[in-house]
Amino acid sequence: MKEKNEKLEHNRLKHEKTTKYQPDGKVVAFVLIDAAPGESQKVYNDLLTCSYVVEIRGLFGEYDLIAKVVADSNESLTLDIISDIRRKNGISDTKTLTTAGKYSFL
Repeated sequence: MKEKNEKLEHNRLKHEKTTKYQPDGKVVAFVLIDAAPGESQKVYNDLLTCSYVVEIRGLFGEYDLIAKVVADSNESLTLDIISDIRRKNGISDTKTLTTAGKYSFL
C-alpha cells in the first residue's frame, strides 16, 4: 500500500510540473499546424505575438508546428483558434487537441 501511495504521489508531482502553464480554471489545447511550403518561420513568428500561445515547437512529419494555447473558457479557445490562428497567412490546415483537465488521468 505504501508503495502504491508513493507512486501516486510521484505521478501527482510529475503532473503538477507538466501543468505549470495550465492555471486552475483555464482551458488548454494543442494546435497542430500545417504551414504552406516555405511559410513555417513566418507562421512561427506570427504565433509568437499571440498572448494566448504559451509555447510553440517545430515538428517533423505531417504537421510543421505545434502550439500550446491557454484560454479562459472553451468559447474563448474556439474564438482564438477559428478567428485568429486559422486565418493567419501561411497556415493551410490545423488540428486542435483539447486537454481533458488537470487531474482527469488519475
